Amino acid sequence: MKHAKTEARAIELTITEVDYLRRDEKCTAPIYNYARFLPWVQAVEEVSTAFEAASERYYDHESVDPSKQWVEGDKLHASNRVGNRTQVEEYCVLPYTWRRRSRWGPKIVSRMFVASVLALMLQWGTAGAAIIDVWFTPTKGE
Repeated sequence: MKHAKTEARAIELTITEVDYLRRDEKCTAPIYNYARFLPWVQAVEEVSTAFEAASERYYDHESVDPSKQWVEGDKLHASNRVGNRTQVEEYCVLPYTWRRRSRWGPKIVSRMFVASVLALMLQWGTAGAAIIDVWFTPTKGE
């Protein structure tokens, strides 16, 4: 028996005005894709924080729906993970770990510095080897 089709979707990709994780999608396309580095770091931090919160609540034996009791078992029981959208959002946020996030993301300056140093080492390691090779190769003519 075929079910009636619906317009509702499991994942909605609509960009809203307050969606800070997708603000780069509202802008025109950058010349280089590396220009999306800062919003990408923010999105990764948001997902990482959500997984950290869900793990902490799992270790504390809290189910997604607070009205349901935790079901013990060798593995995570499916009924411990069931809840509506609001409950899932609350489950993935730990109130005592909330902190104001920087505009660019965590440790962004040190990450950019390390990436720049490594890129310069790779560039000049290659160019330096070529220069040394040319310098010490004897010229022979016929």
